[in-house]
Amino acid sequence: MTFPSHSFFRVIILFLVAGLVTFTTFFYQYQHSVAIYEEKVFEQVSQRSSALAIKQREIVRAKMFELDRVLLTLRDAIQNEHFTLNQLEELMLLQKSYHQEIADFLLLDETGKMIAWTRSEPMPDVADRDYFQWQRLQTQDRVFLSSVQIARVEEPFSFFAMSRKDH
Repeated sequence: MTFPSHSFFRVIILFLVAGLVTFTTFFYQYQHSVAIYEEKVFEQVSQRSSALAIKQREIVRAKMFELDRVLLTLRDAIQNEHFTLNQLEELMLLQKSYHQEIADFLLLDETGKMIAWTRSEPMPDVADRDYFQWQRLQTQDRVFLSSVQIARVEEPFSFFAMSRKDH
């Protein structure tokens, strides 16, 4: 039995080494391209997320200004028109129907007692709420945005209040 020559083994080893170098080079190039692709995709996602956050912030800001205009419109109607209590509640209900995100409108006197609101259930005591307390202490006409609270109604829900003085 004859064994292959050393030159045959050298050729085999040369092919193995060349194959291993080629495989390693392709593998490195693949890993590098995947890493670059991941970075580009991550950057695109980051840019889109940032743009979406800016759009959402602007939408919320615009909605808050719109709701403040509603409060100013109601205040103007209270101060300049001579509405009966029923007419005032109808006006509040009408404004509420235009803005589905509004849970309630309520009008409080200087002690925090409800004068009018847009629900047909017993009026809860809200004199201790931050939106009333803050407005009571203010001398300037400013809008107030409360922290998240739980409504004191028959079926409680979470809300935040936006308030203005009526005078």
